[in-house]
Amino acid sequence: MRVSTEDPNFFAVGGDEADLRIWDVNSPDTPIFKAKNVKNDMLNLRVPVDISDLAFVPGTGHTQVVTTSKHHVIRRYDSRVKGRPVQSGEVGEWALTTMDMAPDAR
Repeated sequence: MRVSTEDPNFFAVGGDEADLRIWDVNSPDTPIFKAKNVKNDMLNLRVPVDISDLAFVPGTGHTQVVTTSKHHVIRRYDSRVKGRPVQSGEVGEWALTTMDMAPDAR
């Protein structure tokens, strides 16, 4: 779980088989954004969801979040775009367990 540094009323959560969700503490009944898993792989197998860390992108308020996974995948989500990540890519061969955002990273 991470709280938006620019707007502390918003926080994001994700984890093992729990895709990204962004919540507003003023509306705790339903998340304002629920991520959908990416499309099946080339063998038509479901891609596992395993978020190990996440961070709000500086300068975007609560609208953009970057996640890392234990399957060495980084994804960027935009809550103004429904569901699936706007960018996704594999990095190396090892699990990505933690990350941090530079203040000027956009």
